[in-house]
Amino acid sequence: MFSSKHLLGFLIATFSLCIYTQQAHADLVLQENASGFCKVDGTIDNNHLGYTGVGFANTDDEYFKGITWHIWSESGGTHMLEFRYAHTTWTRSDVIEVNNSPMGTVLFDNTGSLDNWATAQRSVPLFPGDNVITLRTDTIDYNWMPNIDYMKIYGNDVSPVDCGAGSSSSSSSSSSSSSSSSSSGAFAPCKPVIRGATVAPGSATLYWHSQLGVEVTTYRVRYMSQTTGMSTVLEVPGTATSARINNLPANTRYTLAVRAINQYGTSLESNTVTVTIPGNGGPSSSSSSSGSQTPVCSSSSSTSSSSSSGSSTGSSSSNSSSSSSSSSSSSSSSSASSSSSSGGGSCNAIATGGNSGNFNTTGPYCFRVQSAVNGWGVSNFTGRSIAVTVNGSGTAVTTIGAPLPAKSSTAYYHFNSSAGAYPYASVYWW
Repeated sequence: MFSSKHLLGFLIATFSLCIYTQQAHADLVLQENASGFCKVDGTIDNNHLGYTGVGFANTDDEYFKGITWHIWSESGGTHMLEFRYAHTTWTRSDVIEVNNSPMGTVLFDNTGSLDNWATAQRSVPLFPGDNVITLRTDTIDYNWMPNIDYMKIYGNDVSPVDCGAGSSSSSSSSSSSSSSSSSSGAFAPCKPVIRGATVAPGSATLYWHSQLGVEVTTYRVRYMSQTTGMSTVLEVPGTATSARINNLPANTRYTLAVRAINQYGTSLESNTVTVTIPGNGGPSSSSSSSGSQTPVCSSSSSTSSSSSSGSSTGSSSSNSSSSSSSSSSSSSSSSASSSSSSGGGSCNAIATGGNSGNFNTTGPYCFRVQSAVNGWGVSNFTGRSIAVTVNGSGTAVTTIGAPLPAKSSTAYYHFNSSAGAYPYASVYWW
């Protein structure tokens, strides 16, 4: 028989266990310089009011800069991510990735002051086990990241994974928890995944994802002239996530790719991106990558360098990820010759709530909006043009953000987009 004292002790122990279990499975908030926070391509600052933790992540205002977290999910499935942020310009749209695969965009509205904070949410699929989550800028000019106070993950099956002390890497891409992990194992690297490229007169800069968990000693960047068919190879350190190629002739198209190398072998070649080098005085621009966005690992250690036919020549290059910071990007080909023939078929889809959602296709896409539109913009529109009409007829507005013609309350605006680089392109309005 239990005495009343034993019974009371049993109830207290059971109650304490319940409290512990609830705390262990609460929603997960990841702060800077804590377990689960891997890096910010910028700095951790505390010069504005209202943040939580030790400060907030302030990314560099450049293409493909972001913040990376590492978590473990017991069961996987769809989870809601919440970002606490502040910024003071137009609505910004930044890319969310899980294990190097783009999962759409997160919209950040103006908070009015860098001391005022708001939250933005996005549902993403998580894998059972390890998940590396990155929030980053894209190729849209000046669509930089807001200040990020924390990321919160809703669910009772997630926990942080220690990726080393949280770090910042504003001067270059070499000092983050990137391609050289201490727990590398005896494996050749996975096939790199290209994020995109930027160009300026005489140069091109290629960007790719870092590799977590596999040591990389060297990246071998191949750039092939589509005029001569000749490939040239440039090698950069294994800590790099970008490479700048200099001394390129104007008005020449190049196809860019990259391989990863360590002592155990050479990876498969990455997906590719094609760029055109502008002439002197020509605009800088950005290009998106083509092909698979899923990393592929070699089944065995490959030993040959690559199938490229060029030699490693002396294009003076710097492992720089900053050459594109002040460009007037042509990432949205909005003023191109778009009319209602720009694709998309019949506009059967009706969008509400101020956002079309992701197109989920790289092909043409069309949708209708019945509400009033006082202003509008696009996200991740590289390679696309758009035409907006009333009920699918009349003069089309083809300049992104330009005022739309008046319509009646029963009429629809038809947003008709051509094909483009990203399946997660979208349109927003207010």
